[in-house]
Amino acid sequence: MRRLQKPKLLFAIVLLISVSLYLALFFNIKTTYRERMHALELLLKERLFDNATTAPGQNAASFVASTVSTSTSHSAMNTTKAYDPIQAALATERAAAELLRQPVVNFHDYEYLRNPVGACEVSETEVLFVVPTAPRNFERRKRVRAGILGKYVSAPSNNATLLFFAGAPNCTESTPKIQSHLDDEFRTYGDLVQESFVDVYTNIRLKAVSMLRWAVTYCKHAKYVIRTDDDVMVNVSRIVSALKRTGTVYTDFILGNRKDGWTPVRNTSEDYLKYAVSEEEYPNSTYPRFALGGLLGYPLSTVTLLYQAALRTKPLWLDDVYITGICASRLKVPVLNDTEFVFQH
Repeated sequence: MRRLQKPKLLFAIVLLISVSLYLALFFNIKTTYRERMHALELLLKERLFDNATTAPGQNAASFVASTVSTSTSHSAMNTTKAYDPIQAALATERAAAELLRQPVVNFHDYEYLRNPVGACEVSETEVLFVVPTAPRNFERRKRVRAGILGKYVSAPSNNATLLFFAGAPNCTESTPKIQSHLDDEFRTYGDLVQESFVDVYTNIRLKAVSMLRWAVTYCKHAKYVIRTDDDVMVNVSRIVSALKRTGTVYTDFILGNRKDGWTPVRNTSEDYLKYAVSEEEYPNSTYPRFALGGLLGYPLSTVTLLYQAALRTKPLWLDDVYITGICASRLKVPVLNDTEFVFQH
């Protein structure tokens, strides 16, 4: 019997050592990840800040901040595909290092027409809500402020900030009047970020990048960013909880309503023209896995990487496909589907 027990004992020892090593790696990934990202900071100082627009006083550390929680969660069970969190973090790290060596090809250096630079300093912002909006959507913004999202943000205990993002009004006879109303709205609420690009539908990519840019520049101490449209209904508390749960498992990720295998619309008839993409714009037969832009959530570290990827990736005007699909795939960032991230227009 003793001879039979020795192999079992040896197996138990080997198993215990293996489990211990895995747990050690898992619980130290935060430190390891940050140490390795320090090398990227040096690379950013050399390559990024000579080519990309930054805010006064901004430093490279704000571009490589990483939030990693090592507790486990059942949130991954809500996703349609599971990723090993350690392998996902390492894959993103390697992809980001390679991407940041590439030159900036899309300079996003639009002037700020309105910029509440201290919006995230009013409170210790943990969650930043960014809402793309058209300059003329005064009533929609009013409803958002008075609705569930506005009430959630106004509660100090939630440590949340809400900002709307728009471009410059399209050149029409009513443009001066619209801009004047925007100026009044900014003075009243102080929650509008406006860049100088012309706010037309085909510039939604620029608006999406402007949200990434502002978050990493002026709200670099936030943990999470949630994007939602100005005409959707969401359960704010539940999406925040889902985002935080997922953040205990994954380092970098995109959480939303994921779409796989979607094909570009090539039909240019009137009914489809709004979403049509030519082969010159996007030659592939299918889009990479992406999440619908109506409701998205990600850690600030992921927002940082997506912004840098957007500066270095051929543009496509469809913002959700571009940011959460094309840019995310270059970074090997997991796109996760969560049942809480449902929305209605």
